[in-house]
Amino acid sequence: MSNQKIYLIGMPNAGKSTIAKSLAKELNYDLYCLDDIITDRTKMSISEIFKHYGQSYFRQLETQILKEIDALSVNLVVDCGGGIVEKLENKQYMKGLVIGLDRNLEDLKKDINVTNRPLLQEKTIEQIKEERKEKYLMFADVLIENKTINQTLQQILTIIKNENN
Repeated sequence: MSNQKIYLIGMPNAGKSTIAKSLAKELNYDLYCLDDIITDRTKMSISEIFKHYGQSYFRQLETQILKEIDALSVNLVVDCGGGIVEKLENKQYMKGLVIGLDRNLEDLKKDINVTNRPLLQEKTIEQIKEERKEKYLMFADVLIENKTINQTLQQILTIIKNENN
């Protein structure tokens, strides 16, 4: 089997990071978290990047890292930031399985930490969900409603198994 890349996309607080960690561990794949890579490289928090350089600079960094990941030939799970769909160009660098995680609005709002999510200081989660809804559908190969971590993980593993047969 050739190298496989699995990209997780979805709204802030949809469960991308949690599912990505579990999935990478389950498959024994490397895990790449775009937000972590960006903060490691810039030595700044995402909020600081937005404040000092703006959202478009942050989006450029995401695209650059996606290009680098695209060039790698390893099995990996990529935890994409919620706004990865804001640049249509990014879709071309996401070769592999793109899984959109969806959660209902009430669950998205639960326990969300807006301090390190600069967009949520400007807009409501409802506004962001409405603005990105079509983009997530366009990017995702499959959309999964994330109700519980285990259920979602099992659904993804089944999809991967079916794809590889």
